[in-house]
Amino acid sequence: MRAGNENTAAQTLDKVRTFQTQYAARNKGKFANFDELIRTVGMDEKFAGERPVVNGYIFTITVEEPSTTKPSFYSITADPQVSEGIQATGNRHFYTDSTLSTIKATDENRPAKADDSSI
Repeated sequence: MRAGNENTAAQTLDKVRTFQTQYAARNKGKFANFDELIRTVGMDEKFAGERPVVNGYIFTITVEEPSTTKPSFYSITADPQVSEGIQATGNRHFYTDSTLSTIKATDENRPAKADDSSI
């Protein structure tokens, strides 16, 4: 079950990247939170809210508006709801952002970040 949850979390991050690309193409390069992606590009409603829990993973999205000195930016993390013990919903932590062309992951018990290994 853990491996399935982990695979689903990584696939979800890849889908969110696609949704963000679609959203940005229609909104002058800006990115959206989960609720806006649900409303505008058809993301599954189970991702509604600030930190939805789906298939044993907690998803968090951060969006930064563009400024005169930098473009819009988003980052997404997927962390297991329970990361240790026999009740663990996953062991791997995942990360991606608008500057990456891949998904990063770590087996360490901490959120993944941009300089972790790609999957």
